[in-house]
Amino acid sequence: YQRRVHGEQFKLGLMLKVIIVCLAIASSFAKLGLDFSFYQGAISESTFKCFKDHKIDFLNIQIWEQDGSINPHFKSNYETAKKVGFSSVDTYAFVCDTFSADHICDGVKKALPKGFDGSVWLDIEPSGDCWTKGDKVGFVASVAETCEKKGMKMGIYSSLGSWAGVMGSDSDSSSALHKFPLWYAHYDGSASFSDFSGMKFGGWTKPTWKQYAGDSSLCGVDVDLDYTA
Repeated sequence: YQRRVHGEQFKLGLMLKVIIVCLAIASSFAKLGLDFSFYQGAISESTFKCFKDHKIDFLNIQIWEQDGSINPHFKSNYETAKKVGFSSVDTYAFVCDTFSADHICDGVKKALPKGFDGSVWLDIEPSGDCWTKGDKVGFVASVAETCEKKGMKMGIYSSLGSWAGVMGSDSDSSSALHKFPLWYAHYDGSASFSDFSGMKFGGWTKPTWKQYAGDSSLCGVDVDLDYTA
């Protein structure tokens, strides 16, 4: 009996060690990132190095504003980030249906620097006089697919509240969108996807990125904090 008990305890101990190792391996693949807007201007090389020192793995820099403006500092910020060793630098476009899909995609593509190898994320959230058309989900799908056809890797950024605010319901969806990765916002301060089951919207079943903190400051820059597994 004692040998059986000791054997079971040994098995449980071994299983626990395996679980701990698996969790450690999984956490080692988790990455932290940040994004910042049009309004942060030109970021210095020393600031990007500071981001590196704070264990930031990936960046997302705004390129397009809802009024059709292009970030004049995107190219220099992208190139500086690459220079200091960031391998993953994406961009996001705050889109509005006052412009056509072709206009948005052509504008973004023209503004991308030569050799850009990141993704372009469409920022979908309520704002002012935006979102006046009837089929808003169809418009977002049209922009994503049009940009993809023009050679860009695409993704969608939004949140449960923003999606419902734009579309009219958090369940409004299009199967054409689900092939694009989702970056969702939920400011719970947790760098994990453990909350996603309660934050789902638009028919996506799994996320790629999470924006887990907004209005933060790092290395003297106003940023949002992001996570990916």
